[in-house]
Amino acid sequence: LVSEDERAYMLLAVCGEPGYRQRLAGVYLPGLGLLTDEERWYYNFGPHQLIRVVRIRQGRITAIDTAGYGFRPSVRGDCPPQRLAVGMNLLELLARCGEPAYKDLRLQVRPPYPPEHGGYDVVPVEEWVYPFGPTGLTRILTIVEGTVRRVETGGRP
Repeated sequence: LVSEDERAYMLLAVCGEPGYRQRLAGVYLPGLGLLTDEERWYYNFGPHQLIRVVRIRQGRITAIDTAGYGFRPSVRGDCPPQRLAVGMNLLELLARCGEPAYKDLRLQVRPPYPPEHGGYDVVPVEEWVYPFGPTGLTRILTIVEGTVRRVETGGRP
């Protein structure tokens, strides 16, 4: 319904407000120059379709990616620690557990694939921390491009 190079307002008109907006600030890297601001909008169309991740730069859609299967909205608040698993997508994590107690973002820069496309890609790598009360252990999740890549168990808060 929408495609690359269309304006972001068309995406809103067709798909509505995204489930989550992630903003990546522009950064200057020596030898690479200015990497422009980017927004990633996440859309959940249910358990039988893939999550859509729409990248937007300067008000235009630059890419439409996927991030695993969607989920039913009824998962809200269902956040036992054993449910936090590699492969879970960012939208489901937010629906189940809400915002983390602590969030850290770092940007990884990598050349595009295939190389002939030129430029560089900025990959958000986030660390989210969820404490599970005075008797539970903390969970530390590493999220790369909207998908949980690692789950670690920390100490008690």
